[in-house]
Amino acid sequence: MKHPNKTQDTRTALIEAGIEQLSNNGYHGTGIKQILDAVNVPKGSFYNYFPSKEAFVADLLTHYIQKHLEAQDTFTAQSQLSPLNTLRQLLQSGIERYEEMGCQQGCLIGNLAAEVGSNKGLCQTAMKTAAQSWEKRITLLLEQAQQQGEVRQDIPAAALAGLVWSCWEGALLRMKLEGSVAPLQDVIDHFLDRLLTT
Repeated sequence: MKHPNKTQDTRTALIEAGIEQLSNNGYHGTGIKQILDAVNVPKGSFYNYFPSKEAFVADLLTHYIQKHLEAQDTFTAQSQLSPLNTLRQLLQSGIERYEEMGCQQGCLIGNLAAEVGSNKGLCQTAMKTAAQSWEKRITLLLEQAQQQGEVRQDIPAAALAGLVWSCWEGALLRMKLEGSVAPLQDVIDHFLDRLLTT
């Protein structure tokens, strides 16, 4: 890869390379040297851009979720579907993306949460913020779905959104274990379409 000329370009390139490396190798399986080599940045230059590996991963998570949320917001704003069907299509798009990747990568946030848990303060904060941002958007869709009579109203939308997140992340772990997107499809077919609906 060509060495970027500008500081911000280099920083962005390091983050994008880090997302790929962490998605494939995990937190403990990814070294700073791997990331620097991928971007063709000299050894020792990393700390010109990030104060630590932990800070780097925290920034990387923020970048990762922001890209996903922007795409989700654009789709939701343009959707002509009902709120529940919009959520269904968002999850279906995720299934297609994971299938294209061979069912190996999963969600970077969930992967890192399983690997480092609460042991990394900055990373934990970034992971919690990312999960909360995703859940807020799902909550809004579910509130709209409740108002339109698509989704059960005996459980608050925020609680349902938390359950969707938990089911989805658990299904992603099963997907990687089984090498199949079937567990993800089950979240839509059984949880979303049967347990959540009226």
